[in-house]
Amino acid sequence: MELTELQELDKLHIQQKTSLTRHRYRVYADNGKGKPGDLVAFVDQDTSGLKEKEVIYTGEDKSVELARFEARQLMDVAAAFDVFTPEGEKIGWFQREVSKSLYRTTWSLTQEGMPPLKVIERSKFTAVARRIWMWLPLVGDFPYPVRYHFDFVRDDAVIGGVDKTGRLADNYLAWSQEPKLDRRLMIAMGVVLDFRQGR
Repeated sequence: MELTELQELDKLHIQQKTSLTRHRYRVYADNGKGKPGDLVAFVDQDTSGLKEKEVIYTGEDKSVELARFEARQLMDVAAAFDVFTPEGEKIGWFQREVSKSLYRTTWSLTQEGMPPLKVIERSKFTAVARRIWMWLPLVGDFPYPVRYHFDFVRDDAVIGGVDKTGRLADNYLAWSQEPKLDRRLMIAMGVVLDFRQGR
């Protein structure tokens, strides 16, 4: 799929499957009925790496790059990530707001040339319950069974989000009502929200 076609999509389905050393994310266009359609992007994350540095490809053959994103530092508590074009031009960046995230996970997301927006865990109750679950002996080793969601907020208005669609499976719906929000930035944010939520 061409970048211009990807940019026209307002809904993206992100599905993750895990092996011992890899997280594989497949990103699909919506088929118009709320279900995954054509594959539009693929991320093959090596979880054994010390620094998070990933490539977004157009397909599973990994022959064509859409973008790449990487953490600014090793073991970064603030979890700052930069997103680049294949040529190295910065598309934007996002960073976890540590103090706010102690209670309710909050990120700041900025696209070059556009006002920043907040990525906020939607439910205060679910945010607290999920943190308690993670600290429970034995139980915390299992996936949290309640779906959690994030809103993209600008000037107190929700313009998009990442909704977890599976209770146990790591499946998500990333969506945006902002046509100028770069879909590559949205994919990177959706992937990072998945693999960072357990930390």
